[in-house]
Amino acid sequence: MQDVLRILSFLPAFLALVSLNTAAFAEDKKDALPDWKRYTVDKPGYFNREKPTRTVDPVTAMTGEEIARFEGAVEEAAFKDLHSAFVDRAEEAYRKISRPPEGFFEWLKGHAQLRETFLLAMNPYYDDPIGAVKILNELRIEEPEKVIEYFHLAVAIAVVWDTRDAVFGSRYNCVGGIAFNQYLPLPGPVDVFRWFTDKKNAPKFALKVKDIVWPIAVHLADNDVSIKEAEWALRRFEKQKENIGSLYEMVEYDNGKAGDKNQQGKLGNREYILPNVLEFGGICGDQAHFCSRTAKCFAIPAMKAGGLSRFGGEGHAFTCFFTKKKNRLIMESTGRFFYDFYYTGEIYDAQTRVEILDRNVAMLLDGASLSYEKYMVSNVFARIAAAVYKDHPEISLILVKRALQQNWFCAEGWKILMRLIRDQIMPREEGITWANSMMKCAKDHPDLTIACFTTFLDCISREEADRRQAFYKQAFSLYNERPDLQVDLRLLQGRELIDFGRDREGVELLMSTAAEHAKEGRLINDLVKAGVEAAKRTSLERNLFPHLEKIASRYPKKRGDTIAEAFKELVGMIAPIYESAGKTKEAARLRAEAELY
Repeated sequence: MQDVLRILSFLPAFLALVSLNTAAFAEDKKDALPDWKRYTVDKPGYFNREKPTRTVDPVTAMTGEEIARFEGAVEEAAFKDLHSAFVDRAEEAYRKISRPPEGFFEWLKGHAQLRETFLLAMNPYYDDPIGAVKILNELRIEEPEKVIEYFHLAVAIAVVWDTRDAVFGSRYNCVGGIAFNQYLPLPGPVDVFRWFTDKKNAPKFALKVKDIVWPIAVHLADNDVSIKEAEWALRRFEKQKENIGSLYEMVEYDNGKAGDKNQQGKLGNREYILPNVLEFGGICGDQAHFCSRTAKCFAIPAMKAGGLSRFGGEGHAFTCFFTKKKNRLIMESTGRFFYDFYYTGEIYDAQTRVEILDRNVAMLLDGASLSYEKYMVSNVFARIAAAVYKDHPEISLILVKRALQQNWFCAEGWKILMRLIRDQIMPREEGITWANSMMKCAKDHPDLTIACFTTFLDCISREEADRRQAFYKQAFSLYNERPDLQVDLRLLQGRELIDFGRDREGVELLMSTAAEHAKEGRLINDLVKAGVEAAKRTSLERNLFPHLEKIASRYPKKRGDTIAEAFKELVGMIAPIYESAGKTKEAARLRAEAELY
């Protein structure tokens, strides 16, 4: 509670800074859409980065008549009418580009919940409407009654299996050393649907499939194991389904595979199936694959996640999964090894094929599980608000406020609102109230609040260096429990000081922060690099030594018996500083510690 009060105390001052420089405001360009990973199907482990399928939303945001209706006082009915009309326009758009089978959309009209869910679930930039319609139509032909009964699952399968490379990507992600012919063929989308809707399996499941809404069911729909493997998992691990995280460590770690360039290990060229992974073991990616796939078999949405530890190197894979506590879903992880400081992990989103932060998935879960209906309404209004932001910012503000009133966990809504406050579309006093609300509601999601911070800061002229620096200092204290975000802030702040010609101050900030957070290992290397480079340019090398000694003494040098790659990188940056100053013994000692001879 004290942290929240501290946040609230500086927001009025911050909003005052925001209002100082209207000349610096620039028209927002559309946020760059991230690339997605196309895994090479017959060469597991190989992938390319691909651009989104489209960069323009195929659904018209608002008509001229609707825009006129939202100018001035807005009646309550206008929101419901806009939402309904947007769904209708989505159907019209997807009719044109999806090559629907005869009668498909007529059938869809007869099932209102399924229709709206399906039309709004398709991602406008990454999903393939042709494939999604084809899969949903296949499900309605094969399982006409169950597709209505389990419409959330049906929609999740449609938006995941619309492109099969998405399922291959989910299968290959985090796993190495397995040849294409070691994998079994993918099951079909109908097979996956039948597994989760089979009445005889339901008593063995950990969660009720009907209760899992489609954004969460996406992490069931990508289950790539065979039916035979799934049946084996139910028999073998029914007693562990309430403690599914324990399965991660049941896969014995294969040190031979970890040290083998070909990464075959004890499994060799045997089939890569769940029983074999359990019998012969593997490395962290195999442990994460086994745990996540077994969890899915029990109707537990789960995913592999990967990240870099403070020691650097090739990274580590762990499992994130959803579990129920006090009648609500929460996200947990297993195999994360918190002493390695994995503050975040990247998850392969089986719908979009984009890598996303596990913490963003947790925020999505908060919104979707607390009230699915409000979650979907908020997404629609945030989507429309983003589309009309450029030409009708006042209407964008009306819509984004509505989105956030429906669902406080609408990340895109908050990002749009911050831009609207920054651009003075929202009055300052009202902006203070909303910003305070964001800090309260999103206090468990600091990755969102820091993204909003950088948007705010953009509006303050870079010539107003002292004002910008004051806000950096205030913001730093918000992230006491997230040293990774504190480091990111200090890196931006230090570089900015150096850009302003305040080299001594910038170098001191960068290096003192690196010394303070030296135990974070890899995370501080960019601070050190920026500080060292600036010191060299400005003849401030001697100012580095008090900090370098602290950094070297506190930095994590080994994980087990292995020299940390991040430590080798650090020594490669700082040993030359000692040598150039004639401190050859100190440099030699550092190189010896890092085994850099």
